[in-house]
Amino acid sequence: MKQFKKEEGRRRAKEIAMERKEQARLHEQGLGEVGRSGRHGARNQDRHKQFVRWLIQTFPQLQTESAGNTKSLPIQVLDVAGGKGELAARLSMCHAINVVVVDPRPADVANCFETVVLPRLPKKWQQRIRQQSDEDANFVSKKINSRVSQLVTTLDDRTINSAAIQDAIRSSSLLIGMHADSATEAIVDAALAADKPFVVVPCCVFPRLFPQRNVEREDGSHIPVRTHQQFVEYLLQKDSRFVKDLLPFEGRNVAVLWKGEKSASNNGTRPLTCPRDGTNRLAPYNPTHTSAISMAIDMLHLQSNDVLFDLGCGDGRMLIKAAQRVEGIRCVGIDIDSTLIKCGQDSIAKLQETSPGSYLDRSSIDIRCGDVLEEIEAIGHAPTRSTGETPIQKMTLLDEATAVFVYLLPTGLEKIKPLLDEAATRRQKCGEPFRVVSYMFKIPGIIAKETSLETKAKCPLYLYHWER
Repeated sequence: MKQFKKEEGRRRAKEIAMERKEQARLHEQGLGEVGRSGRHGARNQDRHKQFVRWLIQTFPQLQTESAGNTKSLPIQVLDVAGGKGELAARLSMCHAINVVVVDPRPADVANCFETVVLPRLPKKWQQRIRQQSDEDANFVSKKINSRVSQLVTTLDDRTINSAAIQDAIRSSSLLIGMHADSATEAIVDAALAADKPFVVVPCCVFPRLFPQRNVEREDGSHIPVRTHQQFVEYLLQKDSRFVKDLLPFEGRNVAVLWKGEKSASNNGTRPLTCPRDGTNRLAPYNPTHTSAISMAIDMLHLQSNDVLFDLGCGDGRMLIKAAQRVEGIRCVGIDIDSTLIKCGQDSIAKLQETSPGSYLDRSSIDIRCGDVLEEIEAIGHAPTRSTGETPIQKMTLLDEATAVFVYLLPTGLEKIKPLLDEAATRRQKCGEPFRVVSYMFKIPGIIAKETSLETKAKCPLYLYHWER
């Protein structure tokens, strides 16, 4: 047994040395973070303290709003996979921030503060709190109970739409996940869908639990997410506004975050879908991941004579990928946010310059700023389709679309359903196919012909097919 432990120690030491060497190589190339990637031997017992300090520095509005700004809503942080509650204890007691802890196990936050946090605070803080506790034995528990609430559940595809989770997300100013394990990606997706700033510190990758996670390489190919470095890159690829930062402790110390910026800049930062009052808003801007795009293209069985529409196309990434894969296809995207459209048009122009021989260069692609719902006025009127070839800039969903991709909320799908029904009817009269793929949500009142799961976390794509 003693000899076995020695051999195991040598093996692990060799692995750590190889990891450090690889990390140094990636860092020199600008591809990786500095420091040890694993937790073996990591001195991270103060990681919660350092993380909270970094949070206050990175999101100064936390401290400003919690300091008594009565003109704004009380600050609230949603702590997913909060564990024993040390983050909640520090935020609530040391910074007077309200916290909602989401974890499948209930936490005794008051006990965590008294046994873990308090002994590590400065002496004057300890004396002050103990003096107040001498005057009122329940001082700590009362303070924490007034600022910390708990949802004893997980955050995943089964619970994300529950009333309690949705209420907590809506009322929170920041979503955080410190080593949230399998909930890490769910935090990112929930924050995007709700237009909320977030920060996650990825830890475990769980490649067997999420086998269809893929990270896109520079040459356009995809590789499965197997390592921590690949998982970080996978999260960053969800949106160009995301950035990463290194936290001041050892172990898994790479944070992926979005501060909630609303203005465009040269680094890819983009505002959320307009208009902000939500009058004609079908969904918040939440870019479709590349793996879902590839699966949607496969499900639609696109051909060179197809006209593909993306309703709420954002920056046009779905259409760009389709045009690159299917020679001759015509792709049209519509989005109400002019800034996103400009980003997409710039991306198309750049790709056409750098890849003049690609399908994208020989295909017709047009993404335009507009309101999808404006075409509803044409329902019931005679088709405006001309006998000749219609320029792509004048193509409409009702008259030309043979394939449609949508990633909209259920309320948005319900609004565009009359358009899809009318377009399908017109294609049938012309003897042409018409099919729709909806990502994440079902189209009400129609039975899906096929359902595919984009990940093992059950992010579905639904295919609706009107035969000739």
